[in-house]
Amino acid sequence: MDAKNINDLLTYSSNNLSNFSDSQRYTYYEVEEKVKKFMEKGGLNIVLLIGLRGVGKTTILKTIAKKYSGLYTSGDFLKTKNFEIENITEIAKQEDIRVIIIDEILYMSDWQIKLKIEADTNQKILYLISGSSAMQLKKISQDLSRRLDIYKLNPMSFMEYLKINNNLTIHEKINLDIFSKKNIESAYLELSKIKGRLPKNIFSLFRSYYEMQLPYLLEEKNLKEKINQLIEKIIYKDMPMIDNIYTEQLKNAELIVKYLATAEKVNYTNIATNLQIKKDMVIKIINLLEKSEIISIIPDIVPTRELRTNKKILFATPSIRLALNEINEDRVIGFAREDMFGLIMNNSKIKFGYNYKQDGFDYIAKGIKFEIGNNKSKIKPGIIVVGDFTDLDIKNNVLYVPFYIFALINN
Repeated sequence: MDAKNINDLLTYSSNNLSNFSDSQRYTYYEVEEKVKKFMEKGGLNIVLLIGLRGVGKTTILKTIAKKYSGLYTSGDFLKTKNFEIENITEIAKQEDIRVIIIDEILYMSDWQIKLKIEADTNQKILYLISGSSAMQLKKISQDLSRRLDIYKLNPMSFMEYLKINNNLTIHEKINLDIFSKKNIESAYLELSKIKGRLPKNIFSLFRSYYEMQLPYLLEEKNLKEKINQLIEKIIYKDMPMIDNIYTEQLKNAELIVKYLATAEKVNYTNIATNLQIKKDMVIKIINLLEKSEIISIIPDIVPTRELRTNKKILFATPSIRLALNEINEDRVIGFAREDMFGLIMNNSKIKFGYNYKQDGFDYIAKGIKFEIGNNKSKIKPGIIVVGDFTDLDIKNNVLYVPFYIFALINN
């Protein structure tokens, strides 16, 4: 490589490390510990960060790069400059750099085989890379998967938000098993004690969190505009990296994701009819939206009913659904509550299913039945109702739990 190319890369790295937030996701400390151990003792020399755009991967990468005098670049930049991973390795060795960071490596062609070769032949260099699609996990070859550590980032939990945005550490944690007790009253009493130890303004803090579960939104004012820009990047930049899809089809993806934001359950045939898009294309686009981690399709609580026509779809965060709704927020606020429930479950790594029969409750997790919403009438005994309540309540053997308390679930 000539001197200009080397200077371009080093300048790009330096410019990108000049300004970034000091606030960090919890995952940062896990990754930083991995890097520290590698610098001291060696080991697996490929680390992959993966997750939805906006969850904070780039901030983690840049912080690591600055702390360990690493070389930071991106797949976009490398592709534009026609750089290969071997060129980056060569520059790193010349500059005595031991940490190479490639953000959004998925934009590079044949990156897996090239990265494997470079990592195998340069065991003293750590390659820290990122990608924005869960689909890429499935595409990683078995040979490469044995050579890397993977860290998955979800949108922020409530406790993480409080720490990053408010410098407030909440030590209270709730195990989901508290709701499986035969005596719901005992769960109520235990949760009441926990509530008494929470900050007095916890309800208002949770309302703020409702709007920004993605770290990059913390410094933004026009949240809806920024989220819509994020969705556009995912559709027009990331989805074509997952599968071959034409521009016209990407426009259909915009229509479909907005349609999904206003629906409780969806039917592929109905979407095709209403939007005048071929059904096979509807299925393909929804599949890509799921792989891009904007949405998730929730399984039936009864596995034998998995092939049902209607699908329950949750968005990765309630803020995404609310931003996509351009007409009436009140129409989708109930669906957004379910998105919040799903986010809490996913951050706690708790599997859950949807009750498509809708015969008295919405979800089951660990055998516990949950109804999501603010309704306090006609609830069957033994159900846990999670909603936007200001306080805990118990009535007719039904426990009503505010989201700001339920969000402390941490299994």
